[in-house]
Amino acid sequence: MVEFMFDLEDAFHVRLTDERTAIDTIQDIADLIDKALAAQSLPASSIPQ
Repeated sequence: MVEFMFDLEDAFHVRLTDERTAIDTIQDIADLIDKALAAQSLPASSIPQ
């Protein structure tokens, strides 16, 4: 799971928080990425696909 989270950071060019967050669903992961993007003030649509 940790390696997957690092892959997400690389793919979305974000830094995910170090705090422990319960991740039970794919939606939890999407919410975490959205929160990180919002914190960086980058719209999700600006991330290259």
